[in-house]
Amino acid sequence: MKTHFVSLAILVATSSGCNTSTTDNTLLEPTRDQRIDSLAVATCSRYQACNGYGTASGQKYPDQATCLTDYTTKAATMWPVADCGNGRISNAAFVSCEESTKQVACTGDAWDGVVAYGSCTSAKVCTDQPQ
Repeated sequence: MKTHFVSLAILVATSSGCNTSTTDNTLLEPTRDQRIDSLAVATCSRYQACNGYGTASGQKYPDQATCLTDYTTKAATMWPVADCGNGRISNAAFVSCEESTKQVACTGDAWDGVVAYGSCTSAKVCTDQPQ
């Protein structure tokens, strides 16, 4: 019984982002599409909190749907299936990318800022071995 509890605790810890190994391939690892959606939602939520949606000066997106579509398209282009599919997105690198996009979401074109910083490139994010 104790062995099963320890195994379950390890599985939960590794699937929740507590994994400190270089590869985070677990049974519950999010897919590439889930990571793309997560990045878009996090960035657009931050954008909305800072700038709000609308058509006034300084508002790039008229509504959340437009923001989500833009970020989903950009992330899908930056993380092609050939490079980032099959569980290849590193959780640690993804978290770093997501934090970068949220930081620059309030200061201008978040995507250009992230690309300029290089924290979200496939070479940085898609470093795990394929599953």
